Amino acid sequence: MSKLAYLVLSLVFISCTYTHSSKQEPKYTIREFSESNDVFDIKTTYPQFNNLFIDSLVNTVFKNSMAEFMAAIADPLPSENWKYEQKIGFKYSYNDVGIASILIWDYQFTGGAHGNTILHTLVISPDEKQQYKLSDFFKGSAINELRPLVRQKLRNMVSSEEYINEGTETLANFSKFTLSNDSLYIYFSPYQVSCYADGTPIVACAITEFSNFVWPNK
Repeated sequence: MSKLAYLVLSLVFISCTYTHSSKQEPKYTIREFSESNDVFDIKTTYPQFNNLFIDSLVNTVFKNSMAEFMAAIADPLPSENWKYEQKIGFKYSYNDVGIASILIWDYQFTGGAHGNTILHTLVISPDEKQQYKLSDFFKGSAINELRPLVRQKLRNMVSSEEYINEGTETLANFSKFTLSNDSLYIYFSPYQVSCYADGTPIVACAITEFSNFVWPNK
């Protein structure tokens, strides 16, 4: 059995074999996995919380990301001087109202001129075992609050008005987000609101900039 197959089975096993609940901030340990051969290099860093609800969500993202990468590299290498590559990492935060935010970035090189970064976010109430959508934090129309403010901030970051407008048209365009005590962070994938060279733009909005923001778990 390859190391990658063993990791996938381990993630499934971990998600199904324990439960743990706490009213306090969830703590986590960092797990690392790497595999390298003549075809690909994989390196992942991921958290394990010893909490069935959170770990099931996190492990699903990591399993799906690795499965997508392996499916994308089924074709022969484009050059003997290249190897396919995947690197996955994360950032975790927890705020004073009990909301945990996990940002997961998945860099993949599967051929072509350059690699691509795929973003995933999980916004969770561990106590209530609830995963939130962005619309859960707005009383009324979320898109009417978000679109003009985020577009204004993006114009100070990137240069293409056409990219900005097309990449912020619907609420689904704002689906990658995290929260701190006082700010909402919106993450955009490469090419979504600007050219590839601009990377993954992040827009920070103070919660006080919104008129109908609510904390659903308060």
